[in-house]
Amino acid sequence: MFWKKQNKGQNEVELLSGPRPHHYMFAHIAMRKFCESDPLQLFALIPTEERSHLVDFLWSKVCENCDVEGKADFDPGDIEFATLRVKEYPTILMKMPEAKAVAEAMLVAIVLTAGPEMNVEDGTPPFRYFTLELGVSTEGGLRTVMCEWRGDSHANMGDGPEPEASAFLQRVESLV
Repeated sequence: MFWKKQNKGQNEVELLSGPRPHHYMFAHIAMRKFCESDPLQLFALIPTEERSHLVDFLWSKVCENCDVEGKADFDPGDIEFATLRVKEYPTILMKMPEAKAVAEAMLVAIVLTAGPEMNVEDGTPPFRYFTLELGVSTEGGLRTVMCEWRGDSHANMGDGPEPEASAFLQRVESLV
């Protein structure tokens, strides 16, 4: 892969020319698609010891699709998970390994927006899937970008907060 340099104040950061396939696929596609297929199972497994089995399974699927472009430079054990609430909604926070390219997610928040009155048998409970991504400003400096996946549509919501969990969750809370 080619590298390019981006200036950030006095510090110089080297970015890859494009997102690493494993990094992008896991944060943007694998977790989201699994949540789409069975959000209740995802929310039931993440806070338990069974999480590692699920993550390993999803990682194996990511590798099947991405290893043709080379092996990943991280493994699923480098991805951190936490469960919490945003407002009254159950939320999974995922911290990805360091972003090294534009569009790589630093943080992901999956918010189960079903209220207690929703009859789960009526269909898949609704959820929102937010990402905080590495971006570059028009001046060439680094920035974060707040995004949301809505089905298969990726919405860019402009500048994001600092790449810290508390700032990201505060922004997510303002959007749900």
